[in-house]
Amino acid sequence: MTLYLLFTALPVIGLPAGVLLPFPCIYYSIKFGRQVGYAIVALMLFLLAVLDRAGMILYLLQSVPCSLLLPEFLLRGKTGARSILYSVAINAGIIALFAALSMFFLDGDLDAEIGKVLRASLNQASEMYRQSGVAGDDLKALDLALAQTQELIQKFYPALSLILLGIGAGFNLLLLRRLSGSLGKELSLGSFSGYRNSDFLVWLFILPGFALLTENAIVDRIAMNIMAVTVFLYLVQGAAIVTWFSRKLSIPRFVMMLFYVLLLFQPIFAAAVAAFGLFDLWADFRAPKKNTNL
Repeated sequence: MTLYLLFTALPVIGLPAGVLLPFPCIYYSIKFGRQVGYAIVALMLFLLAVLDRAGMILYLLQSVPCSLLLPEFLLRGKTGARSILYSVAINAGIIALFAALSMFFLDGDLDAEIGKVLRASLNQASEMYRQSGVAGDDLKALDLALAQTQELIQKFYPALSLILLGIGAGFNLLLLRRLSGSLGKELSLGSFSGYRNSDFLVWLFILPGFALLTENAIVDRIAMNIMAVTVFLYLVQGAAIVTWFSRKLSIPRFVMMLFYVLLLFQPIFAAAVAAFGLFDLWADFRAPKKNTNL
């Protein structure tokens, strides 16, 4: 509950707390058994039902699946990467089903509803900048940037939802790996530096590219969302390769911190790392080198 309060009280600074909301359940489910994890989730839902019903729905959709599914797959002997994949896929299915049922019973348009939420949030941000003294051409440029951001998010929100779910599960798994020595159990968590996508994934990059040639709005949108998720997965693989080389070459930690900062804030740099991950399909950068006898 402390993590939830930090997340709601400090929306920006408390974002890491929101990402790690599933962690107590994940950790104690593995350490003490599934029943303890179920009890944590039940207690959290009860408290939110009393204190914040809207927050309860958000917690139920975004945090509960990861809280229960990730430890379940790990306890069944699945690797860390597969546990994240299965958990995120099921979580996305639950969210999609909830959205479909909500739109069916409310007879609404999902895109329109998301557009309203985005406009409200971006208008609030614009008003905040106005009150801080931004005016004139700077304010016009800001409003234009916010409008473009809304259009971009509204077009890619299915892919963004999947990516954010994956990032959240990944951070929880990373923290679990850090504390794995206190679990008293052997888990097949794997190593981030050894992460590699299936070779089949390249077709989810190639085929949507051809689909974009159809000039059909619906097909184009589906293709772009598939490509966005695929590029993100290759970005993860590229980052894993760089991490592998950093350990092999003993690169200082502050250099790697700079690398991840650039990855977050420089789209061109992130695209280059994603291309690096894609090229690994043929180059296999982490394969052991064979010594040839002359």
